[in-house]
Amino acid sequence: QTAPLPGIVSGVVSNGGRYVFAEAGGLAVIDVIDPAHPQVVSHTPGVEGSITLDGDRLYMLGRTWRWIFDVSDPYQPRQLSAVAAPQGFGWDAGTGFFTGRYLYVLTSRRLIIYDASNLATLRELGSYVSPDLDPGFKRLLVHDGLAFIQSGHTVGYIHPVGTLAVSIVDVSDPVH
Repeated sequence: QTAPLPGIVSGVVSNGGRYVFAEAGGLAVIDVIDPAHPQVVSHTPGVEGSITLDGDRLYMLGRTWRWIFDVSDPYQPRQLSAVAAPQGFGWDAGTGFFTGRYLYVLTSRRLIIYDASNLATLRELGSYVSPDLDPGFKRLLVHDGLAFIQSGHTVGYIHPVGTLAVSIVDVSDPVH
């Protein structure tokens, strides 16, 4: 079965249980306890972007804004923070990663590392800029102090075409 959602669905994450979170004309929360009858239990319009879930924190990284929500009550997600992207660095979809107390965000040619220990005031700690980062398709994984950045070009923002590359960046010291 399907749950009717407003807008086009461009990202979905699950908490591994009862709820699915989707970017669909805003933040949509779907109760999937009965897979034959999924129900949209909340919808927060006006937010957009790729989504990452870490426990009860949901991060939405849009082209011009970044939002953090507390989704401990899926029926009433609570916005914790909203920050504009740095001027000239529109954030690309699918390019955020949260680990520990750090939020990693990819822009067209820049990896930005934020201290996310205080969600009300995210603080930029450092960044990595490289002409080798392709401004097209990107995916990001951070593990054991290393950021793995896959980049290349896409057709319709979905299917990678041409040469894909992986850049590995040491992020063990986010400030330097």
